[in-house]
Amino acid sequence: MKKKGLLAALMVALVTTSLFTGCGKSKGADQLTIWTKLPEKEVPVLQKAADKWAEKAGKKVNVIRDDGDFQAFLQAANSSQGPDIYFGSAHNQLASYQKAGLLTEIPEKYIEKSKYINDRVWDAVSLEGKTYAIPISFETTALYYNKDLVKEAPKTMEDLIKLAAAKGKNSFQFNITDQYTDLGFPLTNGGYIFKKEGDKFNVNDIGLANEGAKQGFKMLQDFVVKYKFMPADIKGDIALTNFKEGKTMFYISGPWDIAGLKEKGVNFGVIEIPSIAGKPFTPMSGVQCGFVSAKSSKQDLALECLNYLVGETQQGLYEKGKIPVTKEMLNKDEVKKNEYVQAFVNSAKNAIPMPNIEELNAVWKPMENIQRILKGEDVNKVAKDIVDGIKKGIQVQNQ
Repeated sequence: MKKKGLLAALMVALVTTSLFTGCGKSKGADQLTIWTKLPEKEVPVLQKAADKWAEKAGKKVNVIRDDGDFQAFLQAANSSQGPDIYFGSAHNQLASYQKAGLLTEIPEKYIEKSKYINDRVWDAVSLEGKTYAIPISFETTALYYNKDLVKEAPKTMEDLIKLAAAKGKNSFQFNITDQYTDLGFPLTNGGYIFKKEGDKFNVNDIGLANEGAKQGFKMLQDFVVKYKFMPADIKGDIALTNFKEGKTMFYISGPWDIAGLKEKGVNFGVIEIPSIAGKPFTPMSGVQCGFVSAKSSKQDLALECLNYLVGETQQGLYEKGKIPVTKEMLNKDEVKKNEYVQAFVNSAKNAIPMPNIEELNAVWKPMENIQRILKGEDVNKVAKDIVDGIKKGIQVQNQ
């Protein structure tokens, strides 16, 4: 799933079609129903794992790909037509599910943090100290570079800028209109969306207009205005095409572009986004997860099945392009020797999961003001407008 799926408004919902035969509407005591929003090419991985669990457990499992909205999901979940397990949700949707009473808390025996890449993937699926889902995979951003144009990958952002500036206009590009990618720059410099205080976010403390955040915004502005690396309105598809065609040296994106670049025959490498002023780059990240519906009448069975599915799908989802979260998978030779995947694994060490609270929905519209910064407006004024806009959005949500 691309980051667009992580940033989109809730899209979980009513079953429209089933990809598999034998998925009846009624559910017996020995039958579990799983809904998933995995891309179609990944669903067979889940189906295979579900079939394997069903055979071992002597149960029946229906896997259904879901493509609807939150209200439809809510209606279905409160009826006999809802799923026992939801597999493949973006972690930042969990607060809305929890508020609607749809989440079952994950028992301690299934929270095996030592077996996962880091604790942050578990923080992403927890709300106020309670864990409501199990991580499946993660996504974040890294730096792609053209090995035919770059002799040695830059270790710092200062090095990258120097190399790109020497080549000139359009040498470093990415979807600078995308807030998910842009946020890494203010975050690296000391900015933050909402202040994390223990297990909770303080939505009254917004750090997108502090000095660090403004330094990050200024760097984005310089990419466009000072260095002319890219136009202010560049989109991801244009930046990717230019990188594929060898027109640019550097490109920031997620793991979803690896397969296409390999197929195109581009001689590229992937590394962590270089540090800024001695500080490791702090990108945003998203965690794909699975949860058990609080409306399921088969809680224990569903939890057992979900835990099994997460582990059993790691290999197959990796082969489809997902970045694994379990150490068992990450320690396999095929993963350790994959330089592209390792770049994202290393990037994840410093990545910060998007806040998984409903107030995050009030962030994206005001963040569109970054376009004003990219067109040369005063960073101080625009940063203040962004924060004021977020505060107003939260007030509207709470009315």
